[in-house]
Amino acid sequence: ANDKLISMCGSSADHEPLSSMEYYDFTTQEWLYLSSCNKPRNYAGLYFNSSSNKLFLGGGDHATQSIEYYDFDKNQWYNLSSTQLPHRYYPNLWQNNNENPNILYIS
Repeated sequence: ANDKLISMCGSSADHEPLSSMEYYDFTTQEWLYLSSCNKPRNYAGLYFNSSSNKLFLGGGDHATQSIEYYDFDKNQWYNLSSTQLPHRYYPNLWQNNNENPNILYIS
């Protein structure tokens, strides 16, 4: 995923949240689809962890407490436990691998 541009979710022409995911491969110069995420959403946060090759997707309108991650090796999304607080518009997601790579932060 290091040489790809990820396009995620968003809104339809009718303003309904989407679950579609795709990426642009700079090597082949093509747009390709990934598996759709589990929960449709717009205004979500996105974070890629290059050491685990996982893409984390969290919050957003219509999925404020939902967190999931995409495993590029398996082309599959997995749900994580819901957050206790809602994260509606463009939440930040990150990990600090120097402190504890098993903690995912969202704000």
